[in-house]
Amino acid sequence: MDIPIFDFLSKHLGKKTDSANAAGSLHAKVADVKTATTSLQNLVNSGVLHRQCIASNTLRASADTYESTGSSETPGWVRMKSITVDVTGFIRVSYYASSGTNTTKTNIYRNGSPWGTERTDLTTGATYTEDLFFVAGDSIELWAYDSSSSYSVNVQNFRIYFDIVTTANYAFVVNA
Repeated sequence: MDIPIFDFLSKHLGKKTDSANAAGSLHAKVADVKTATTSLQNLVNSGVLHRQCIASNTLRASADTYESTGSSETPGWVRMKSITVDVTGFIRVSYYASSGTNTTKTNIYRNGSPWGTERTDLTTGATYTEDLFFVAGDSIELWAYDSSSSYSVNVQNFRIYFDIVTTANYAFVVNA
């Protein structure tokens, strides 16, 4: 089955004289891909698809109520608060924590797994803030470790901050 190269190219790529249409010519197919990419970017930026974000000082969601682990009989990690996000990128997470002992801890979790910096000395009470990477659909969670039945961990003002990126980025650069 010998097919001359010109016939093969004409059949699969289209002739130079063909009118541009997405069903035939390679040139039109490339233009069609560019149009589709632009349409996708417009959907992302308009919020139809998940948008990208960067950490900022713009408050987007909060769970400010005071919560306490109480004096449980079973020491361990307890989920105190949770916010689910519909954006992808770096988000600033902030919360206030305090305790009557330095053997309690707090940490930011992502979908039930440790993600942030574990905070260990809560005796003076402080606001903790860090910028972490999340994906749309992730649950940002504040967890507390109650080390004994005699003490409790107190948390409040669990907040997330970010700005929407107005143009789509195709990669995030993370300095290690």
